[in-house]
Amino acid sequence: MKVIHVLKGKANPETMNGVNKVVHNLATEQLRLGIDVEVWGLTETPDVIRHQHDYPLKLFLASKVRFLLSTELNITIDAINQEDVMFHLHSVFLPELFSVSKRLKRNKISWVLSPHSGYNSRSMEKNKIAKAIYMRFFEKALIAGATRIHAVGKSEVSDIKNLYPSAEVILIPNGQSCEDVKFVTVACEEPNERPIFGFCGRLAWDHKGLDLLIQGFSAYKQMGGKGELWLIGDGPDKGLLSQLAEKAGASASIRFLGTRFGDHKLSTIKKMDIFVHTSRWEGMPIAVLEAAALAKPLLISEEANMGEYVRQYSNGIVLSENTPEIIAKEMGVFGELFYAKKLEGIGRRSLNLIEEKLNWTAIADSVLKDLYM
Repeated sequence: MKVIHVLKGKANPETMNGVNKVVHNLATEQLRLGIDVEVWGLTETPDVIRHQHDYPLKLFLASKVRFLLSTELNITIDAINQEDVMFHLHSVFLPELFSVSKRLKRNKISWVLSPHSGYNSRSMEKNKIAKAIYMRFFEKALIAGATRIHAVGKSEVSDIKNLYPSAEVILIPNGQSCEDVKFVTVACEEPNERPIFGFCGRLAWDHKGLDLLIQGFSAYKQMGGKGELWLIGDGPDKGLLSQLAEKAGASASIRFLGTRFGDHKLSTIKKMDIFVHTSRWEGMPIAVLEAAALAKPLLISEEANMGEYVRQYSNGIVLSENTPEIIAKEMGVFGELFYAKKLEGIGRRSLNLIEEKLNWTAIADSVLKDLYM
């Protein structure tokens, strides 16, 4: 079987866009498994490639008129032998992907779709009218024509079924490579004097639940907690979050570290003691998987879609409710574990989770057997 991944972008894992990282890692592992795989990217700068990759990467010029595909891309699709080939389309509400699917349908070529949590009910509320119109005239044709739809979390299965009840939805989580974090360097190997809680991701107040996190951390400090909170990333709400930290009286213990990539990002996560993710909705956040591969205990909301794994492996705490009060309480629990020197064993179970269940080899195998076949 030949597999062709199509995305808007270049599959560069060193970006803030998680879709790029997923496509890069999935294609890399599929190649290792002996699958004939390619990645096709639509981009405004097809002549620029900055990341290392082993799979064939073909970049096509993205038209300014987004429903129009380049002549080169149309010719390349038409040259595909439709026998034993599967296109894997990534993301949602992209006119480019709709046009690709139309071309595939005309040529009787199959495709599967990975929405990457783009159909989440909370996300659908943003630009609601425009999305409803686009869904009716374009997106539903993309969904209806797909052989299967790929969900990465339980909540996403429900979101897809609510939009298109007859869709065949396959649940396969995201993965993480332990190899990617083996060579992480840390400037100082000495243990922290106080617990460091950390977050990595887009600084989006509502989506990532960062207002809840900062308020919860402030309440934890008021309860006598001695820890710090580090936030890696950037986004539209950085200023508002900084103001919230100041207003909550916790700004002296909260560090906004900005965007970090590669070893710089991973080294910072490695210096954290507990990784926190309090999203109000998610697919399956890559940063949480990276933190687990770095043997970090996890403090997550149920909406992060990793609750069943954390409960199974006892590698952290799943919030009973995603509220500042519960966040503060569980931070206090982790603080006690920190001073009792009991975090290392919990972190080791995080690594076990990645090694045994959420590694890219297992995920790529599931995608091949359950999504493509």
